[in-house]
Amino acid sequence: MVKTASLHAKITGLVNTYDPIHLLSMGCPEDEYNGEVKRIIRGLKKASNPEQLCNLLHGIFVDMFDERLAGPKENYQQLAIDLFKLK
Repeated sequence: MVKTASLHAKITGLVNTYDPIHLLSMGCPEDEYNGEVKRIIRGLKKASNPEQLCNLLHGIFVDMFDERLAGPKENYQQLAIDLFKLK
């Protein structure tokens, strides 16, 4: 696995690219998902496949925002695949 600082930067970049809650497109700062990224780093270490990571991602965003804002789990599938490649 990539070193933590580099991993944090890579995950932040991917999450910002996908912008799951559309916060960046509304003008929020680049570090808006920092809390979620920290939780993703911990979960990435435990996920054994992209599907598990997708479940984790969806759960994080539901927990940090709410189910309506987070949207359906399917919205996180490609992000999970891309994040899993960082393992």
